[in-house]
Amino acid sequence: MTAPTLSLKRLKRENGIRFLMPDNTGRVRDIIFSQSRNYKGVPEQVASAFINDYGKDLDFPPDQFVPVRQTTNGNETILWLQQLHKGLPVFYGRVYFVLNGGRIEIFRDSLERTFIDEKSPILSPLMLPRLSFSAIPGTNRLNDGPALGYFKGMPAYRVIVSGKDQCWEAFLDAGTGKLLFKRNMIHESHDGIGMVFHPNPISTTGDITIVDNNDEDSEVLDNARMQVTLHLLDDTSGKLKNQYVDLAATGIDSRAVPGYIPGMAQSDTGEFNYTRNDFRFEEVNAYYWITELSRYIADTLDFPERVNYSVPVNVHYMIDDNSYYMETDRGLHFGDGIVDDAEDVEIVLHEFGHAIQHNAIPGLGQTWDAGSQDEGTSDYIAATFSGDTRYPDTIGEWDATGYDPNPDNDPPRLRPIVTDRHYPENMREPYPLTGSANIHWDGVIWSSTLWQIRNHIGAEKMDSILMKALPTMAPDTHYPSSTVRLLNAETSLYGGQYTETLRYFFTRRGILDDNYILNPQVGTDPFHLYFPLVLEDGDMTSHIGIINPGSEAVPYTLQVIGDNGCLVYKVKSGTIAGNGKLWLSPLKDKVQAPCWVILSSTSPLAGYTSMVSRNRDRSIFLPAVDYLSDSLVVPHIAPESNYWDTETSLVNVSTEIPTVNYLSPGEEAIPITYFDNKFGETSFDWLRDVYGGVYPESFSGWGIISSDKKTLAGVETFRKKGENVQQFAGFLLNDESKAASILYFPHVDVNGSYWWTGIALENVSENETELSLTPYDKDGVALEVVTFSLPANTKVVDLVQNFWINHGKEYPAATAWVKAEVGSGGLIIGFELFGTLEEKGDRLLAGVPGLSEGSTGLIFPHISTDPDFWTGIAVLNAGSAPCSLTVEALDDSGTVLQSDNPNDFLNPNEKWVLLAGDIFAGGIPAGTSQIRVHGNQPMVGFELWGNSVPEQDYMSGISAIPIVNQ
Repeated sequence: MTAPTLSLKRLKRENGIRFLMPDNTGRVRDIIFSQSRNYKGVPEQVASAFINDYGKDLDFPPDQFVPVRQTTNGNETILWLQQLHKGLPVFYGRVYFVLNGGRIEIFRDSLERTFIDEKSPILSPLMLPRLSFSAIPGTNRLNDGPALGYFKGMPAYRVIVSGKDQCWEAFLDAGTGKLLFKRNMIHESHDGIGMVFHPNPISTTGDITIVDNNDEDSEVLDNARMQVTLHLLDDTSGKLKNQYVDLAATGIDSRAVPGYIPGMAQSDTGEFNYTRNDFRFEEVNAYYWITELSRYIADTLDFPERVNYSVPVNVHYMIDDNSYYMETDRGLHFGDGIVDDAEDVEIVLHEFGHAIQHNAIPGLGQTWDAGSQDEGTSDYIAATFSGDTRYPDTIGEWDATGYDPNPDNDPPRLRPIVTDRHYPENMREPYPLTGSANIHWDGVIWSSTLWQIRNHIGAEKMDSILMKALPTMAPDTHYPSSTVRLLNAETSLYGGQYTETLRYFFTRRGILDDNYILNPQVGTDPFHLYFPLVLEDGDMTSHIGIINPGSEAVPYTLQVIGDNGCLVYKVKSGTIAGNGKLWLSPLKDKVQAPCWVILSSTSPLAGYTSMVSRNRDRSIFLPAVDYLSDSLVVPHIAPESNYWDTETSLVNVSTEIPTVNYLSPGEEAIPITYFDNKFGETSFDWLRDVYGGVYPESFSGWGIISSDKKTLAGVETFRKKGENVQQFAGFLLNDESKAASILYFPHVDVNGSYWWTGIALENVSENETELSLTPYDKDGVALEVVTFSLPANTKVVDLVQNFWINHGKEYPAATAWVKAEVGSGGLIIGFELFGTLEEKGDRLLAGVPGLSEGSTGLIFPHISTDPDFWTGIAVLNAGSAPCSLTVEALDDSGTVLQSDNPNDFLNPNEKWVLLAGDIFAGGIPAGTSQIRVHGNQPMVGFELWGNSVPEQDYMSGISAIPIVNQ
């Protein structure tokens, strides 16, 4: 294949280029700039601007490129972009940038340009383990995948499979299951022998007076060595490298230590016996300990993905008394100051601990807690695996002989692994080695807690819990958040057998509140509200609103529960005033993890969750639900996977784990197996987690979540994909009891060039029915009806105007709202979405369900008097006679601040819509937090709320809350 003829004149003219490297087809894949154009923005924006400018010149395919990794090295930023073709990853298809501010220093691409989009059906991912094991004899464990994407232009599944003494990355044809390519992830190897410190001379001899003496040999130090078996030696080179560690890596060759070159230890016989004054001794020491810890993690603990690359190591990188792991080269760099650091096993394992963590949590360390945890976990890893039985509660005894500032320490130590220090008040205390606050010293609070738990439940169990939890932690985590992840991991691995032990020690340390040791209870109050999703993380912040529809004060209790089924903090009790409102931030300063809420009360209450992104560009309202179900209708799973993400969050309000399946018309039942905890919460992406990356051809886009227990509540969210796209909306999942023969969609706007409105309807009955859509103008006058047949268990979804256009009719331009009605025997569920058009920036999106029951009283629960926000209110007379209106503005205490009669009456089917600020003379009264509308006919309504600051533009929608028996 030959590359197309490309013109690079403009690229060369507009940039200073030091070097261009073509591949074997002549296409330029590597560029080193002397000085590129200077772009504005963050690294992702700089890379995107470069691709926009020169992608055509460099023969970029018309695909999507998304950031998958970003690291820094001094002033440089290294950014990797993943190629996506039709929304799926192109395996080995990436773009690599090295940036310095707004300028590009290095560009490299390994993109795929040619694709074969086969039309044959895509195999179910459930078939891939069997096909993979068959294609690669001797494998029997699926370590990663299956992930659907493209390999060499063909639809393919990627898997990593392993068996006894073998591990393979493999790509299989997504249509036939044929093996396309496999890569051996284990280098051919053999065992040898070598001399190491095991664990170090201080511990081996018990003599704390031994000193380094400028790296000289001595009889004592020679005798402190131990002969060990060196596993997985490389047959080809005879050097110390394997799938876990590479002592011959050239990428971190600093040449700072005269006479040393990485990879000096080499043997054709497999014998690596050196004394400590030989550069090669430290290579053997590092090789042995990193290999053995890796084998322990991969084989004994069964977490091979934590050690799935060969970490480059330079054991004499610098003359300083310092060592570190670097994110950019993912390697370990050891110093030779005083004691050579690579002689001390716990220094070696500590630095390798960083590599393990950053492999699982790229970018870890973005907060003080996260940096301290990084150090503390590495200390724990060093202590748990070094096997130091003489001094188990300290690390770095041999290295510390040259610097421990406390001469009374016996033994000398880099740091203890046991402390009485308490979180958070003892954080940022001066580190004895430096005299100032230090994340290494604060990491002892974390490592000491892990060490206590280890001593109670055993090393392998604690180590397994840690390895399981690592990839679920965030780069900007803090101690309570990571603790929740450890609790989740323990439940997943051991079914809660050691949960109380973890809770006890983390509570004693102050990392968890006292009530983390309690379990939630539904309670004996007769009424309950469930808030299935409350987020407080690096992206979103949440509040919950609680409304008392009645005139009498109502006592309540509030339980905030982590996704692991544990209480986040003490049960809150209180009283909400008659007609009052509560506005709470239940997770502020608590765990950064998905949570949910149970509100119990003596009389009915209503509520909703409000979530707003921290950069103020997305928001969503999610109503609370007052019942539990064993059958939840999922009304819409967006089939346009290139444009929309669809996620669902479910809670299990029970001490038992339910059996849950997803039932969709025309498909086999799909198990939903994500519940690991009693009272747990789970969130999943339909495309990625349920359908394995591709929807079937017969995909209906809706279905029912069915459970063997009536314990479920849930919500669904939609998010439009794309750079600078903020559209985000969601709905409560209801069961089929909420289906009706008539649904009201009280607001439609498709005029002009700003808004679109979409409607989705499902016939959830077993009968084919006739569906009529009747549009009304703002005065309640019926316009031209469109009628068509809707088969049983079938969904229709479209832009509202298309329902008329697709049936050969002209959409009535005066349409203000729509009524959907089915014939005898039919039952429908539906919703509507409002959004701004693509040319208006894909900024705003909100959704509300179709409304079936009217009420003579409505509550619009979310009103802001801040001039940066707006609220729009729509009220529809769903009755058969004229309706008089009274509108009240109320504060949180339920006090009526102002009351007004906005018009004489609303005719049947007439709609009243206004901005809240225009309802009352003089604007919204100060202190207003809710608006209530009273009438003498059944009404339905909803509100839209949003931010009017241009750079913080977002919107949410929620149905009006009915006032029952007013």
